[in-house]
Amino acid sequence: MGVKREKTFHDAAPLRRSPRAYVCLANSEFLRTALALGVYGNRWTKQENGQPYHPRTRWSIIRDLIPVREGDRVFFYELGEKVLHGIFEADSGPIVCNDSTFASQGEKYPFRFKFRPLVTFEHPVPVFELLHLIDTHQIWSLVGLENDPTGPYRSIINITYEESAVLERALAQYNPGRHLPASSFGIAHVPQARIEAVNVVDGMLPSSDHILIFQKLPTKKAHNSVVVSYEYALQAWLANQLADRQKKVRELFGDYSEFLTEVPLSPAEARRIDLLIMYRGVQQEPSTVIFYLLVELKASDAVELENLNQLLGYLRIFTLKKGLNPQQVGGMLIAPDYKHDVLQYARNRKQVEVERPIRLVKYEIDNSGDIQFRDLTP
Repeated sequence: MGVKREKTFHDAAPLRRSPRAYVCLANSEFLRTALALGVYGNRWTKQENGQPYHPRTRWSIIRDLIPVREGDRVFFYELGEKVLHGIFEADSGPIVCNDSTFASQGEKYPFRFKFRPLVTFEHPVPVFELLHLIDTHQIWSLVGLENDPTGPYRSIINITYEESAVLERALAQYNPGRHLPASSFGIAHVPQARIEAVNVVDGMLPSSDHILIFQKLPTKKAHNSVVVSYEYALQAWLANQLADRQKKVRELFGDYSEFLTEVPLSPAEARRIDLLIMYRGVQQEPSTVIFYLLVELKASDAVELENLNQLLGYLRIFTLKKGLNPQQVGGMLIAPDYKHDVLQYARNRKQVEVERPIRLVKYEIDNSGDIQFRDLTP
């Protein structure tokens, strides 16, 4: 059963796969290997001691990798030299492989995707130019690029498609008329074997290429109900569904144009938006984002007033930082339950304030392990 809601202008545009773009972080030695093979990967173990990451962190790594699809735009940020390389294109979806491809790096980097060069530029873009683009608000998804508070494991950062165009222009400006012919890795081998995300997090790492799929949510018992075990797992599931424009998320979010996960609010703050959904104009403004939906997730606990107030604060900060009209920004909470005072507050708020609308969505895990959404918005 889908989410019942009134139709809005977001439903009017035709269905299409959301354009995606990424900046992938890499040290110099790893990047040389990746560029030679056309394979990018994220690590499985902690850099400082070689111990596997906690399952919560593994889910965050999967969250960043799982929405990658063939044809998505890719850039590489070289950490040591502090420069940006481009332009590349994903040549596969998410892959898990624990073979010896990156053995010389002392880590197998099993969370992978394949890529190919579109245009090879001789001169990369230096970090001071990227910081200028951030300071002038041409790029905002890369705030905190040099000191990401989410940790060193976050090596795949999703950016908007408009931001990818800004990075392409910057590369062209640093290489006026001097780009090189794109080399080729040949036709990428598409693996036939598949592996479920839950099994990967539990430690099952195949030694050959397996397509990463996400059909089964990790769950646990809490408060006499079944809930998702980790918030990052719920994020990852939504990102995977959103990347393919599956029916369930279209019923929940309408006809969105683009989405980002873990979006920084500002350079000075470690706080991040769990999920940002963007909607573009249909006719007069097809390239302009006309509405932003900020989504906060609670995997296992009931939403309290503190959580609602946090989302309202995020809406105010985001509206101010982006210079938006309050009617252009809305919020949504997705959780297994809501405290009575939260529902009452939302009911009262709707009567006195129409700006920055808030939707309260409850998720439930059915007997088959599938997730269902129910809109509780007054």
